[in-house]
Amino acid sequence: MMGLPVQWFCALVGMNVANVVGIFFWPDDKWLRVMLALAAFLFSAVLIALLAYRATPPVTVDVNSQLACLKRRPVRFAEITTARVAVWGTARNRSVLLTLGTAGRRSGIVMVRDRLNSPLGKQGRAALLALLSASNITMPVSSDDPTGRLAHVNFPGHLTKADVIALVETHPLSDASIPGMPRWR
Repeated sequence: MMGLPVQWFCALVGMNVANVVGIFFWPDDKWLRVMLALAAFLFSAVLIALLAYRATPPVTVDVNSQLACLKRRPVRFAEITTARVAVWGTARNRSVLLTLGTAGRRSGIVMVRDRLNSPLGKQGRAALLALLSASNITMPVSSDDPTGRLAHVNFPGHLTKADVIALVETHPLSDASIPGMPRWR
C-alpha cells in the first residue's frame, strides 16, 4: 500500500468484494438462488425465535418475599392487575398460556399446560396460586361499557381473579373448561 493511492486501493478492494458477492449471492442458476434465499430465511427465523425466547424469560415467584419477576424485574404480588389466557397448538395438542401483567405494562408468561401435561409441578402450582391469591386481578372496563357486563366480549381472553385461580387449580384438559375462551357453535 505504500505506492498505491487510496482511491486505487478502494477501487481494487471494492471490485474484488463485488465479484465475490456476485459469485456467492447472485448465481445464475435459479434453483441455487431459491435455496440460498430459503437458507437465509430459515437462519433469520431461527435467530428471531432465539432472541424472542431470550427476551421473554419465564415468571419466577418468591412466595416468602411476595415478589414475582416479570421480564427480570421484581414486582410485588399486589401490583399484578391483569390476566389473559391464550391457547396455542393444534386441536389435539394444545398448550394453555397465562399472561400476567401490571398497570405499568410489564407482563410475563406462565405455561399452565403444555401438550402433554402440566409443566408447573406441585411446588410451582402452589407458588402460582399464592401469587394469584395476593394479586389484584380485575377485568378491564371500557368507556362504552362502564358496568363491565360485556367485558368478556370487549376484552377476549382476559380473566377475573376467580377464573384465573380456577384455571390453575383445575388444570383443564379440554377447551370447553378453559375460562375466557370464546365459545364457537
